Amino acid sequence: MPNLTFSIIIASYNYAHLLPRAIESALAQTCTNYEIIVVDDGSTDNTPEVVQPYLGKIQYHRQENLGHCATNNKGISLASGKYCYFLDADDEMLEDALSHFEQAIQEHGEISLFFGGYISVKESGEETVSIGTRIDSTPYAALKAYLSKKVIGIQHGSVVVHRTVFDQLSYPEGVK
Repeated sequence: MPNLTFSIIIASYNYAHLLPRAIESALAQTCTNYEIIVVDDGSTDNTPEVVQPYLGKIQYHRQENLGHCATNNKGISLASGKYCYFLDADDEMLEDALSHFEQAIQEHGEISLFFGGYISVKESGEETVSIGTRIDSTPYAALKAYLSKKVIGIQHGSVVVHRTVFDQLSYPEGVK
């Protein structure tokens, strides 16, 4: 798939019961310029059977259990998109998530990392909405805004990262 904007990387370990919701939310995106990669970190549940109906629409890679960081790194190595979006198997995307990121990229394509809003849902069903906000682009101003105002909500499933970032950095394997 040439010229993809996004690679949605879904890391999964024993989340067969939730994985279909994550995959379905990724498939429901209004933006169409993406691929979905599911990396199964050696699950001992029925994850391989659960992904079978999706195999024409997703890439599926199964590896021995190496941990979440190694699973994300494997997803990056398989990704074709210009930007990586990391979706944990127990999370879901709003249907227009990638469209909002796509618009931000068109406006500010020189930026390598985009933060979006997210909704946290507790087991009780209580929801907390965190809305992404624009911040000054200088490193000092960004750090100050994060420390003093907590305006940058860094939530794994609400960030897209340009692939070139991973030419210099990777997830630290072995760290839990």
